Amino acid sequence: MQKKEEFGYGVIVIFILVSIALILLMSPYEPITSNAVADVTAYVTAAEFVGQNIVLLVVVFLVLGLAIGGIIFLIKQHNIRQRILAGIPHEKLETIREYAKSTMAKGFTKEQVKKALIDTGWQESQADALLHEF
Repeated sequence: MQKKEEFGYGVIVIFILVSIALILLMSPYEPITSNAVADVTAYVTAAEFVGQNIVLLVVVFLVLGLAIGGIIFLIKQHNIRQRILAGIPHEKLETIREYAKSTMAKGFTKEQVKKALIDTGWQESQADALLHEF
């Protein structure tokens, strides 16, 4: 079972980053009328634009790089958990999922459920992968 939030958070982060970039790029414009506050009629070369906005460009690329790296990290972690759980028969996996779900519904913490799984012979990586779904 895949956590929907993992991919949803990535989309939200990208949306926020794009919004911030657009806001920063629109900063020379008056918010209500959208008229340019500064005189932008003069021809600006690409070198001048980069020179004037180098900090902004570095920050935008750094944030985008971190966001993409974070999304890739989340996807890799998800794939690792899926590989760990793939070795468990489906029926046994569903039974243990129901056990974990019902036990946590009774008020037990993930740590307590994890300890119980390890005490009954499950590997720690399997218990972690299983409990990550909740």
